[in-house]
Amino acid sequence: MRRVIALASFIPALLSQPASAERVVREISWSALKAAGRLPNGEVVPPAANARLESLRVTNTDGAPRAIPILAIDAPGVKAPRYLFRGEVRGEGIEGQGYLEMWSFFAGGGRYFSRTLAQAGPMGSLSGTFASRPFILPFTAEPGMVLEKLAVNVALPGRGTVVLGPLRLVELDPGDDFALAPGAWLTPRQLARAGAIGGSLLGPRRDPRIGPARRPARQGPAAVRGERASPNEGAGRRLSGAPPVSFLHGRRPFRHFSVENRI
Repeated sequence: MRRVIALASFIPALLSQPASAERVVREISWSALKAAGRLPNGEVVPPAANARLESLRVTNTDGAPRAIPILAIDAPGVKAPRYLFRGEVRGEGIEGQGYLEMWSFFAGGGRYFSRTLAQAGPMGSLSGTFASRPFILPFTAEPGMVLEKLAVNVALPGRGTVVLGPLRLVELDPGDDFALAPGAWLTPRQLARAGAIGGSLLGPRRDPRIGPARRPARQGPAAVRGERASPNEGAGRRLSGAPPVSFLHGRRPFRHFSVENRI
């Protein structure tokens, strides 16, 4: 009984901790960019009666595949190795499979991209007509990499319109989940911590009618060794001539405009 009481007293303390320690680096306002002459493409739509925030409307009218730049930031001020753009996206009559992409430019010439090409979730691709939903464009840099510039494009393989709400550039701590929304209940790290502490408080329980469990037979390395996931899998890749190895890879079928507008 004392163990149960101790566990019950521990849970409120765990829940009181913030689920995500993400730090806002920049708030992107489309109207502010337009007023400063730094919005390369898109139409700024003021808040409507049923919308609290302004939006950016980006349309491909000629049907040719295009990657349309909407944002470029020199010296973005990101210090942490894990960061992302977060926002809301809506689609209208998008032909084929479009996506949002973030390019990260590092000192020394390294260029990496992150693209929303998943089948579902906040990194889901853009297709057809859909209501407003959250999206993220994350990346994890390796130690020693210095971020010099960020750029965001809207890639459309054919006709269609993408509507974006204001963007937020945030930094994450090493244990934070990319896809976890701010204010979420518990992070995976907090869940693991709760399980570990709860197990240590309650202790193992075994039916006295059952003998000790046998240790499973040892398996060879080939049976237990799995392929190690890349630290940037699902969150960007360095451009190279290597063949595609994930849904974020492959040749670029889109015509990219030059990005000259910077913040």
